Amino acid sequence: MTAAPGDGPSHTVAARTHRVTTRTAAASVFGFVTVLLAALVSSGCQTMIQQSENGDWIDIAPGSTLTLNQPVQVAQDRARVFFVNGRARGSGASYQPSCALEVRRISRDGPQTIPAGTIRIRRIQNYWTEVADLRHPDMRAFRFASVGGGDGDGGHSMIQTGFHLWLDDDMDANLMRLTCLGILADPYAAYPPTIEDIRTALGRLATLTIVSAPP
Repeated sequence: MTAAPGDGPSHTVAARTHRVTTRTAAASVFGFVTVLLAALVSSGCQTMIQQSENGDWIDIAPGSTLTLNQPVQVAQDRARVFFVNGRARGSGASYQPSCALEVRRISRDGPQTIPAGTIRIRRIQNYWTEVADLRHPDMRAFRFASVGGGDGDGGHSMIQTGFHLWLDDDMDANLMRLTCLGILADPYAAYPPTIEDIRTALGRLATLTIVSAPP
């Protein structure tokens, strides 16, 4: 499983398709991380999520929950099932916000079923992942890297930013977290999903109930 944040959205095709040089991309990553660290320091390392594109920023406090409205299957040899526009699928989406329900153990003997029920959210964590387009003759070739990744191969780095919502495993010891990401974009244009985006990704399959700490 990969590991490894952002601001308010500007979800445009132009932002997703804009191309910059490797040097510019590297500078953008540096600037992105600098702004992120400053934000974390000023907020006391409190993770905030925007309610909607023009909405307020809030935190997710203890008492918040994720309710699976129906059983969800994680395919054999997979560690997660993705939620995209209200549908469960085997892969995520880089062109729109998506979420992934992740488990700790991979099954080699058929799919795993996560039962319907309400799961407490223990904590929320900023997260981002890098995808570098290597520009090979096969334009579909991508390299996935963790935070701070980069091997000087000249690939054009793009990122997705979002959140880990760590789940209480009382209901199922194999449950780990819900990871939600925004669109794939150049570092300066990448923004995490809003609560509205997350709810759109989950659709009727799951319900996110937010309890916000008092100011």
